[in-house]
Amino acid sequence: MDPTADYARVLRIRPEEIEDEWESVPYEEGWSQVKTRRPAATGGKSSSTIDLNAEMNSGISNSPLDKKQRENMARAQKKKEAKLAADKLQEERLRKHKKQLEKAKIDEFYSTGKGKNTPWGKNAPSRSKTPQSVASINEFGQLIWE
Repeated sequence: MDPTADYARVLRIRPEEIEDEWESVPYEEGWSQVKTRRPAATGGKSSSTIDLNAEMNSGISNSPLDKKQRENMARAQKKKEAKLAADKLQEERLRKHKKQLEKAKIDEFYSTGKGKNTPWGKNAPSRSKTPQSVASINEFGQLIWE
């Protein structure tokens, strides 16, 4: 008989070692700062680092733009506007197409199959409850059926 069968072996599990956080490097001209993928540790630091260089490059900068840069920006802006207009037109056409398909599907349902014999279908029974007279309003504002 095995004498170790009555005993269990217990191992101590060590917690993961926390990596040392990197110190932020001061901003230098020509370098950009990017956001980190790791969640920030509980401390006084903010959860994301600001990309200062991206802010300077996007949009208005302190130095005036030369002619070629202005032309490129105008071309890019026109391209964005054309893309938005095309997307809007495509969305409108898709919406109309879906509406046509739905109408065709409804018409098919009421002309054939189960919907044919419904009150709205092809073989609809004559409606005896439909009023044959005309409604009008007299000089006192009362509704009169003639």
